[in-house]
Amino acid sequence: FPVTIQDDDFDSRKKFLDNIWKQNKVGVYLDEIWKRHLGKGQVLFYLRPTKEGSYKFYFFDKNEFRDYYNIDGELNEVVIRYSYKERGNYQNQIKWIKLTINSETITQVYSDSPPSFEQDPQGTFSTNVKTTKNTLGFIPCVVAKNNPSKPGEPGVGEFVQLASQIEKHDRQVAGIDDNLDFFGNPSLVTTR
Repeated sequence: FPVTIQDDDFDSRKKFLDNIWKQNKVGVYLDEIWKRHLGKGQVLFYLRPTKEGSYKFYFFDKNEFRDYYNIDGELNEVVIRYSYKERGNYQNQIKWIKLTINSETITQVYSDSPPSFEQDPQGTFSTNVKTTKNTLGFIPCVVAKNNPSKPGEPGVGEFVQLASQIEKHDRQVAGIDDNLDFFGNPSLVTTR
């Protein structure tokens, strides 16, 4: 097999990636990324271009995005939905952003409530929609899946098979604690 060169003689690609790693402090988030990958089953990595010519690194768990594939199993579109806090007059308000990314466009929808993954951004949120051309020509996202069943299918968390047993155990421990509190009450013991 021929060897594919990933970098040039000046290590430009490695320097570029190291710079993104340092600017975004990715090392700080590795434990959380690993936890979401194992626990939720998949994580989406998104590199968002900035005006300065660099990239912001974002990651989302499976509840925050939907990934769509073409017939060849290639990533065709990504929809990301996340919240942020906006400072208001008296209290912080939770606002929502929905990004729809494909190789041609990036559509950003702002809303006060969680937007639907499937809803068309035109119409209800028409005043809060911003569509820009995707100058990269590709989707700057990677989906890291844990235990996928086949290409294009979602990943599965490590504890899915044990979830009912873990929840049952938690209920039993809570019941034991309640019984100890009730029957260990000194006034109850003295009146018996």
